[in-house]
Amino acid sequence: MLHTLSGHMGFSGSIALSSDGHTLASGYTHQMIDIWDIRDTSFGQPLCTLSGHTGPVRTVAFSPDGRILASGSRDTTIKVWDLSNGRLVQTIGQGSIVSIVILGQNNSLLISGCDDGTVKTWIRN
Repeated sequence: MLHTLSGHMGFSGSIALSSDGHTLASGYTHQMIDIWDIRDTSFGQPLCTLSGHTGPVRTVAFSPDGRILASGSRDTTIKVWDLSNGRLVQTIGQGSIVSIVILGQNNSLLISGCDDGTVKTWIRN
């Protein structure tokens, strides 16, 4: 083991690593997402914390260029975040608990899988 991330709050329900290998997103049961620079081996404080879900975060995914993060939750929504400023840019209602999200190559295609057995594709504006 190289390092232990211990500065987070609550149980981590999902993690994702950016394609450049520098940024880690961790979603929690307490409805938050922390963004970490894994080159900072102290893992003292996250770069930022994203909040907006009203249920535990079950899945997080970076866009291929690392500028966008998608998160899915037990609150039956997908949220899309701009990581340059930590702002929420889009909320998509799913109607079922979100199990997985994937952002496509051009950041406009979003794919989700839900607990109701559906897989949906979305074109983002």
